[in-house]
Amino acid sequence: MNPSVIALQLYLENYQSIPYKEFDDLEEIVKKDHYKKSMLTEYFWMSISNSKAKTLLYKEFPEHFVWNSQCRT
Repeated sequence: MNPSVIALQLYLENYQSIPYKEFDDLEEIVKKDHYKKSMLTEYFWMSISNSKAKTLLYKEFPEHFVWNSQCRT
């Protein structure tokens, strides 16, 4: 993988960055569940539902799981 360093997102609840284009309807964008997902929120969900993830620190998460920023999964 290049670069070999991943920036892990940290933010307050419901204050994550949401990408949008100039002419997008912002009200529609913030309503979509798709944009409520981030690597941090998925780490918390995986820590609840996956026995392997329960043992990992957030900084270790990318070593074992893949975050697809396009699909937000």
